[in-house]
Amino acid sequence: MPAREETQLVRFEIVPEDLAAFQMRLMRASPKLLRQKILGLAGLPLVVIAGWWWYVRTSEDPAATAQKLWWIMLLVPFHVAMFPRRWRGGLERLRERLVKDFQKSPLLGKRKVTVTEGEIREHNPVQEVAAPWDKVLRVERADERAFVYLSEKAAIIVPQRAFETPEAFVAFAEDLQEKWNRRRSASA
Repeated sequence: MPAREETQLVRFEIVPEDLAAFQMRLMRASPKLLRQKILGLAGLPLVVIAGWWWYVRTSEDPAATAQKLWWIMLLVPFHVAMFPRRWRGGLERLRERLVKDFQKSPLLGKRKVTVTEGEIREHNPVQEVAAPWDKVLRVERADERAFVYLSEKAAIIVPQRAFETPEAFVAFAEDLQEKWNRRRSASA
């Protein structure tokens, strides 16, 4: 007699914070955001140094002008030191705006996720999505959520709050990763 396939069923509700967390994960990997970060970090120091250099070079007494304007150069290390804090603050404001924007999303509501050895299936208010493990792009666990990517911009989100304990969530996320790895290595 063949072994009975184990089925895991998880019920939960998707809230705006879940959708915002997914959107933030997508944005952090975007080349546009990386360019903004590099320009934000390097932009001001380059402008200050170039402006200081030009002003000193075009003045009648470059040495005296350089001595008068040395304090402007203090902006560069200050900017570099403060940039990570300002960047995180900007990301937090973006996350808050996303949460506000997702308040009336049709994607909110009760979900039921069924996990078997062969597929993952999600029932939500809009549709039912079923994906065989070999069609899943990747599985990640972060920010108290598990993400099962069906494409680069679509994922099944399973929050930690759907489980009684954090350990149960970690075990579930590891099981998702295991099933995906097994199916991926079997199809390779």
